Amino acid sequence: MLLSGPKAVRLVAEEMGEDGLAEFGLDGPQMLVRITLSGGQSVEVLVGDQTPSGKEVYMSISGSYDGYSVDLTWQVVIRRLATDLPLPEESSWGVPAQDAPLGAVVFRRDLS
Repeated sequence: MLLSGPKAVRLVAEEMGEDGLAEFGLDGPQMLVRITLSGGQSVEVLVGDQTPSGKEVYMSISGSYDGYSVDLTWQVVIRRLATDLPLPEESSWGVPAQDAPLGAVVFRRDLS
């Protein structure tokens, strides 16, 4: 889902203005996701409150006043990537992964 999307579940507001941002929790978002491409282009995604069903969250693109809802899983996965990085504990060189030579194969000792 994360790599194939996120696909907006629905457009919840067009040109909502500052008041609309507050209504969906986007005036002080719970999460700001900045994606920068190799060419230097970047986009910021604002993630606001959960929808009343609790299955989706409100989101908007920074600089836009259109609001959407996306599946809650998207927020959960992005938050987990930021707080619990999927880094290996040790490299095949026997040193911490961050100290391994570029291109070294890394692995986890404990797969349980």
